[in-house]
This record gives sequence, structure tokens and C-alpha cells, in this order.
Amino acid sequence: MRHIQPILLLLLSIVSFACGKDEPANNTTPNPINGINPDVASVRNVLTDKSATTQTAALFYNLKLNAQKGIMIGQQDPFAGRYVSDGGSNMSDMKLTIGRHPLIVGEDFLFIANKNNTGASDNWYYQQELRIKNEIKYSYSQGLVSTMCWHMLEPYEQNSFYVSGMNADNVTKAFPSILEGRENHTWYKSQLKKVAQFLSSLKDNSGNVIPVIFRPFHEFDGTWFWWSAPAYATPTQFKRNWQFTVSYLRDSLNVHNVLYAFSPGSEFTSTDTYLQCYPGDDYVDILGMDNYQDYSKGVQSGVTLVASKLKIISDLAVSRKKVAALTEFGYISTNTTISNLYTQCFLPLFTQYKLQLAYGMFWANTSSNYYIPTPYSSAAAADFRTFTNNSAIFEQGDVKSLYSFPTP
Repeated sequence: MRHIQPILLLLLSIVSFACGKDEPANNTTPNPINGINPDVASVRNVLTDKSATTQTAALFYNLKLNAQKGIMIGQQDPFAGRYVSDGGSNMSDMKLTIGRHPLIVGEDFLFIANKNNTGASDNWYYQQELRIKNEIKYSYSQGLVSTMCWHMLEPYEQNSFYVSGMNADNVTKAFPSILEGRENHTWYKSQLKKVAQFLSSLKDNSGNVIPVIFRPFHEFDGTWFWWSAPAYATPTQFKRNWQFTVSYLRDSLNVHNVLYAFSPGSEFTSTDTYLQCYPGDDYVDILGMDNYQDYSKGVQSGVTLVASKLKIISDLAVSRKKVAALTEFGYISTNTTISNLYTQCFLPLFTQYKLQLAYGMFWANTSSNYYIPTPYSSAAAADFRTFTNNSAIFEQGDVKSLYSFPTP
């Protein structure tokens, strides 16, 4: 069985790959990046939040800086979403395999801003909130970056974020109903208050609030989520609500430790279609894309197609002084027969196309499948090690001091 292996194999895996690459990324270059100086005033000038904390501004600058050198690898739920349970609560499948955590750690507001979260110590949803908070604090202590999506439950029955789980009569009403002046706007504001409360509670040991990348309304250009646009909301409605969301968190609820990420799925084919629902440069810090579908078109054609879309994002990020990222991607283990998946499908994407991408985030592992293999999936694990050992692929330890500005 895949999970029953001698403990010696686990120890050898960690020891063999704990040293990382020979030359870690160096983010001490104090030169301007994309016309942005390495100081808080210069960075705040291009951020959504002109009052962003110094650490949040430094994170933005370092994301741009390191995008010129390589790409940081991340994973959704690396500590709670596990293919194996070895190593305890602060272990990740990626660390089991290569000796290092992913640099980007994905979390979710699903359980936090949830009608079933009572805040009681014995409440399962509240326990998940505390777990996520602890994971973000641990990630920060390890030099990692936390990014949060939000599988927000629809406003009428609050039972599903998927259209397939909704009352059909509410599908086209749900998103417009949370706009200002509409029937569920007060409910939406209460959701944002919970989001703000959580974000503001993320403090390090010195009392500084921890920066987070917030990625609301992801994959909106598909048809599976109730916030999809233009399927269930007009582009104008989507932009209007995004602008309200940012303004309310920033200006009314005083949240200043957030970088805002705009991340449609892979439906767009041009700059114009990517920007169809774009709320404006004053409301976005990171330009992203979630892409799983295009890889299914074959190794070479899939990589070429994904790269062409990432080139659109990368070019926009440079021209608009933003950060570009592949905010979700991967190939689930149970759905692929591609040999050497990581070196044949993903490595060329990050090394051959001259893209400036800050990070790429694999989706979460589960007990029945994986996006990042463990040492017990031997062939895939060996290929993943080759992938991560490339000098352009950054994991924990390859990029340092992400929360401070480089100095001469």
C-alpha cells in the first residue's frame, strides 16, 4: 500500500533534499523594479491601499523583484490537505518529498465567514478558523506567504458556493442581490466584517499584522460559481461589487495588510477578454489566472496555450505596475497518465517563455489524490524533485526576507 513504508525512507527523503538548491535566490538588489523604488512610499503609490503596512508593501516589492528571477511554488492547504498524515500538523506533503515547504500557502474563508461558525470553543467551524489562523502565523514565522481565496456561500440559503447546489430560482439573482441597495447587501457587509475581523487578528509575536494576499471571486469567468460573470452578473455589476469590497475593507473596516488578487479562470483568449470584468488599477495589486483545463489538451499544446495566456498577464503586470501570478494550477494524480509531469508539463512553462510570474500555486492534496506527490509515489516524487531543484523554481529557503525591503 502507498502509505505503508519504512520510516527510514521518510527520513532519507527529508535529509536528502533539505539543503535546497546550491544558489538561493537573492532579493537584496536595491534597484527600482518596474519603476518602483524599494521603499514604502514608492510602493504604496502603486498599491490599492495607500496606507498598506510597511510589511505588506515590502511583500509586494519582493514579489515583483523575485518574479524577474524565477517563480515561487505554492500549494493550497499544504498543512491540512494531505495525501499522507506523517509528520504532524506543521508538516506538508511537499516537505516530506523535498525537505522544504511551499513558499505560497493557500487558505480559504469558507469556514471562517460561515453561518455555522458560532465562535464557541467546541464549534467545528470555529476550530477550523483557529487552525487557519495558526497556519498563517506558522507560515509567516517560516518566511512563507499566505494567500486566501473565498468559496463564499450564496446569500439566500447559504448552503453552496456551486451553482449545482443552489435553488435554480436563485442562480441569476444571487450576485446582483449583494450589490449596494439590494436585498442581500447588508448580509454581504456582515460577511466582510467577519473577513476584516479575521485579517486584522493576524498578528506576529511583536504585534504586527501579518500580510495576506486576498483573492475573492476567483474563476468568475466560468459558470460553476454563483459569482460568475458574465454568466450570472454583468461585467459592470462585477466591477462595482469588487470596488465596493476593496473600499469597504480598506476604508471602512481599516484593513491594511492585504494585497488584492484578481484571478479569472482560463476562459479568456486575449487582453480584452481578460480585462472584461477588471475593476481598475486602483482596486487590484496582483493579476492572476487559475488554469487546469488547458493542460488537458496535450503536453506541448497545453503548455503553449497556458504560456500564451500567462504572457498576457505578465505583460499587463509590467505595464500596469502589478504582480503577475498563476494563482491555481496543476494536474490531479488520478486524472493524468503523463510521465514526468512536472518536468515535461510545468517546468518548460516557467523557464522557456520569459514570463515574470511571482508564484504558481498547486491545488490541495487529499487522502485519495495529490497535486504535489509524497515520497511514497516514487516516480512522481523523483520527477517533482527534479522540477523543484531547478534554479528557477523557488521553495522555502530559496527566497528570504519577503517582508522587508532590500538594502544595499
